[in-house]
Amino acid sequence: MIELQTPAYRKAAFALSFGSFLVFCNLYLFQPMLPVFADAFVVTATKANWLLASSTLGLSLSLLPWAMLSEKIGRRPVILVSLVLMPLVGFLSLLVDSFWGLVAVRALMGISLAGYAAVAVAYMADEFSRQHLLLPWAGISALTLWAALLADCLAVFCQTLQDGKAQ
Repeated sequence: MIELQTPAYRKAAFALSFGSFLVFCNLYLFQPMLPVFADAFVVTATKANWLLASSTLGLSLSLLPWAMLSEKIGRRPVILVSLVLMPLVGFLSLLVDSFWGLVAVRALMGISLAGYAAVAVAYMADEFSRQHLLLPWAGISALTLWAALLADCLAVFCQTLQDGKAQ
């Protein structure tokens, strides 16, 4: 068990919170840029929404399989695989040049994000002493909200830079 006020506690709480932050940044990054993707791929706003819906759908359909896998092989390996898959799938999205191809890659992103999302809190419950679970859980919850906000701000900032270059 990881006890409060130890280096292991601080390290694990930070790592779990930061991992959660990365998961939700990746999930929400495309949301404010949907109009840009609609214009770039010449699709309707409804179709462009598939870029967000596919990642959310991939995540929601994959939570249970990842959780079941973590029961068989352990929580830490599932978390590590998920964290490795995130940038690999993100890089793959740079290589896709069709709208539906990008939708498929975003679904893969959702699947890779689900590994972390499904297992992080269970890992915390396994590793932290019961009386000291509140702080890391609060960190994960708070950084999840900050991730959504930062992803939106980052996307708007990039969109603004792109608009400035276009003029």
